[in-house]
Amino acid sequence: MKRILLAATGNACVRHLSRCALLLAGPSEQYVKIYNSDFETQTYPITLLGGTQTAFAKLLYKFAEEVESKNFDLYLEDFKKHAKIVSKLGPFWVQADVLNDPDFAELSAGFRFVLAWMQNERQLDNLDRVKTAYLELADEVSQRARATIIVPWEPDSQTQKIQAIQHEANSLYSEGGGKGRLIFEYKVVPEITDGYIIEVSNLVVNKTAAAQSAKTVAASKEQEKDWSAVPALPAKAVPKYSDLLTKLIGAEMDILADINDVERRVGA
Repeated sequence: MKRILLAATGNACVRHLSRCALLLAGPSEQYVKIYNSDFETQTYPITLLGGTQTAFAKLLYKFAEEVESKNFDLYLEDFKKHAKIVSKLGPFWVQADVLNDPDFAELSAGFRFVLAWMQNERQLDNLDRVKTAYLELADEVSQRARATIIVPWEPDSQTQKIQAIQHEANSLYSEGGGKGRLIFEYKVVPEITDGYIIEVSNLVVNKTAAAQSAKTVAASKEQEKDWSAVPALPAKAVPKYSDLLTKLIGAEMDILADINDVERRVGA
């Protein structure tokens, strides 16, 4: 992957790309030093699989580890803030100056640095994948996992129900051998109308009204199976004439053998 190499002073590009936005903004020397290091080949809590997004996620992780005193949640908050910025600016946010535009001022310096690098590489469309990869690193080192709870209503409006669902998710996580703290994320999907879905580790528990209704219908159909509609057995192959003749001769030989045996024992 191409990268912009920055001089320690931040005043010139050692290797030039189409834009030098990172330099013009004068990023902190701490971030520049890590950016110019061999951070991509260093050891991480887990091995990330994927494409170019892994490099951006690793850089974020190194920033959090070395510059932000291992405050890995800092960039998780930045992802949330960024989502609000996108909802405000719309799809054209990718053309903004992410380092200097006031709309991005609330984002931390390290997060904006990575956004600028992605912008230079025309990789902003992969930001969701970068977030996923970064979460994998941050959750592993923090010994935690994530559970997604999908409900048709706002979680804050049904506190008791949410607590019960969280308890169920924790039980599923523990029974599946999960260790560490479980972090809950919520999705509101009005289309499911009632019930909820839990996604934790590799498990998915669907307790929506539609899923329960489908199970009931399937069980009912199994009980009411119409055995009169069972298809007929497949037709047997018609034996050849030579096979029939062989069997007939064999049967006659058996009869003659039996007669001879009787004559030997009782006399002719």
